[in-house]
Amino acid sequence: MKVGKDFLSTLSEQIPFGEKYDLPMPLSFMSRGHLPRKTLGDAVLRAAIEINETNHKMYVSNVNEYVKHLQKKGSTTLKGVANLIKAEISPNMNLTNLVKTMTDDYVTALANYHIYLINDTPETQIDKESTFLDLIEMSNRMLYGEERKLLNDALVQANVKNASIVQSLNEKIYKRSVKVKKEEMFHICNTYDVCRIYPAFSDYCADFISEILKLEEDKFKLFLDYILEIVKNHEGFLETLTEKEDRELMSMKLKSYYSDIYGMKEFFAVSRAVMTQRFKTFETSNQKLKMRTKAMRILLDIIDKALSMEDDVLDIDFKTTMSALRSWAGGLRENIQDIFREFANHLIRELEFKFTRTARDEISCLVELVVRGGTEKTDMYQRLFKYGSTYVSNKDLDSDPLLH
Repeated sequence: MKVGKDFLSTLSEQIPFGEKYDLPMPLSFMSRGHLPRKTLGDAVLRAAIEINETNHKMYVSNVNEYVKHLQKKGSTTLKGVANLIKAEISPNMNLTNLVKTMTDDYVTALANYHIYLINDTPETQIDKESTFLDLIEMSNRMLYGEERKLLNDALVQANVKNASIVQSLNEKIYKRSVKVKKEEMFHICNTYDVCRIYPAFSDYCADFISEILKLEEDKFKLFLDYILEIVKNHEGFLETLTEKEDRELMSMKLKSYYSDIYGMKEFFAVSRAVMTQRFKTFETSNQKLKMRTKAMRILLDIIDKALSMEDDVLDIDFKTTMSALRSWAGGLRENIQDIFREFANHLIRELEFKFTRTARDEISCLVELVVRGGTEKTDMYQRLFKYGSTYVSNKDLDSDPLLH
């Protein structure tokens, strides 16, 4: 502000403010000796700093507590997997040393990751939430890796060559891993108020993309045609979510990929990586990349909230479509266009119904950030990056989707 600048300039020149601006007597400043060093502004600033320090200490304490919980849970889980293996192969197997080795490896790896995480000071509430979600993702991955190693070593020790036993154990261990992750998502929601759905739409979508990337070149191109047809059929819906400039920029980018099969596969691979690692902490001096990554995290949170996989119909549709895609890829099915079109139409109908005005406004801002690397919607951008989506946190005053 102009007066503020003049005021600072006057102070630096050591000229009485009232004298310089020829203020009338009642408003002129008279010397009353030295001003007290402790002012109201100082007190407010000190209080804010103390609150921030207290909040940070609580955050660090919660993270430390949660890592200890994960280490203890991991130890129990590995013992459970050992019992599962023994029940399937031989009750007399001695896996004690193997379990101890795997547990020590897991505890050490998680402790090292904890040190890496805690050195990065989170700037906002959503950054703090990402730390807990990242810990679940990373610990689950580490633990599953140790469980697989335990199984492989046990199979070698017992000289097991029966393929059905191996497959059965692999499936059971994978299902246990998913169950443990679900339990942890429930735990951090109840304990630290960090709540996300799992498995979420983005988890299923990442698996779906993995299957798309396995397609032979001719089928991959054909599948792109199916996607393009669906996008064209729902242009009206996209217009309610994005600005014209953003749609044109996205269209131009995708067209450049469309003629390049490897470029398009890279686009899908990057999209999958964003979905599977969106909570991962990373350091970069590239502020636009940081902004885009954060925007994508929040955008996926909004979509996951709208497409809750707790919806049995949606869950069944997804699994049916995934199975059809695999059959088509393996030559066991002639066509997938109809089933994929119906599935995609169902998803879009769900989004049209579930997205409130607030959700649509938030999506528009986030898409702008991802596509352009910036936005003019400053207030919404700051709120989203500090607190996350209002729609996701159930604080959306416009919560009735029928009021669009």
